[in-house]
Amino acid sequence: MIPDGLADIPRTWWGREGPVTDRELIRLNGNRQRVRVSGVAPFQTHCLANVGLTTDFQGDVVVRPHTYPVPYAGLTVTTRGVLEPVEEVAAGALEFQAVSSLLPGVFAELEEPTWNTVPEGRRPSLKGSLPAPVLRALYRSTIGDGRELFSFHATHVLPTFPSPNAGIVAPMTVVKGWLARSAGSGFAVERMTAIPTDLDEKGSTMLKPFGRLSIGGRQLWLGTLNGYEWETYVVFEMDKVLLEANAGGC
Repeated sequence: MIPDGLADIPRTWWGREGPVTDRELIRLNGNRQRVRVSGVAPFQTHCLANVGLTTDFQGDVVVRPHTYPVPYAGLTVTTRGVLEPVEEVAAGALEFQAVSSLLPGVFAELEEPTWNTVPEGRRPSLKGSLPAPVLRALYRSTIGDGRELFSFHATHVLPTFPSPNAGIVAPMTVVKGWLARSAGSGFAVERMTAIPTDLDEKGSTMLKPFGRLSIGGRQLWLGTLNGYEWETYVVFEMDKVLLEANAGGC
């Protein structure tokens, strides 16, 4: 049943005595603004219907039906100043170009061992002239010790080939990783994972962080993990998910 208004939402949904209608919105560009919750409305994520809060926020992005992941505006919080934004590094930035330049070496090291775990009939050839890996997303925040922490998602589209048991295979390698950098130094690898998949990225997830919380020197990020036909809201520390809630799927 969809609540008619805020007063009809069960108190247990809030985790406190009642709704907080005056909130802070942390935008993906780092800007902050005040928003007010005005009511509730149904919405759909993938194949599931959900109920969400409506606010007086006016976005500049058109949200088209059946487009996933949804182009989120940011993250709202009930207590101002608790969360800090996670910056999405623009494609033209020096850091984006620097991480992109690392990718050929990263994929050369990780790609072949990753595909060797796949049955031979579904394993692409990694020889010959191949397209360059592509950096799909790069995010940055700071760590308590003054270093910068980067999260990246990169893909390598490989040539299609016919498989006796699977038809035409369109393989792709995904590498996700975490890098740290001190002032005046290069990138240091904190963690990297390679995943053999296809153009739909089945079996892989893409991180979309919205904010970070510093607790006792630990860096907790809040955002979504998006899979082939699903997404979840997560609180995580690097690749370790600490809390998650289903956001919809098929």
